Amino acid sequence: MHRLTEFRGIRNLVLGCKQRLENLNLGGSMRANKIPDGYHTVTPYLLVHEVSAFLEYLEKVFSTKELRRTTLAEGVVHHARIRIGDSVLMIGEAGDHQPAVPTVLYMYVDDVDETYQLALKHGAKSLREPAEQYYGERNAGVEDPFGNQWWFAVHLQNVSLEEMEKRANEKFHVPNTK
Repeated sequence: MHRLTEFRGIRNLVLGCKQRLENLNLGGSMRANKIPDGYHTVTPYLLVHEVSAFLEYLEKVFSTKELRRTTLAEGVVHHARIRIGDSVLMIGEAGDHQPAVPTVLYMYVDDVDETYQLALKHGAKSLREPAEQYYGERNAGVEDPFGNQWWFAVHLQNVSLEEMEKRANEKFHVPNTK
């Protein structure tokens, strides 16, 4: 019985030391991963006017999942984080300190035509109708009501670099100089 009590005491001491080592600051916050769980090395950050309206648009078109929202006292959404598929996007309210910057995003989807039509239905304008491309993808492009371009794609085939160059030269009518 004495050894069991001694073992528990040592175990609790070790666990307490481990916990203290994991804490980085006086506030007791746990050490954070350098890249938060669920994020990738590069995370797009979009600056738009009217973040709330933009979030609604993205939810309608892409069925996004909102991860975080920071709202200022006057009710303006200052910052939000959403998930589309396996990717996180950060969205900030543009203003004098940070102007809105149109962004171009290339996004793989299950159905290019359906996503394209849904985006148009919710106010996007067409940049390119869905079509198969020489590089082995079917894609389409739209500009959302906030000025960002979204290119939707489905990967159809793996194309070698040699074949892609051949197809590109044919498409753009570049004479073969080899």
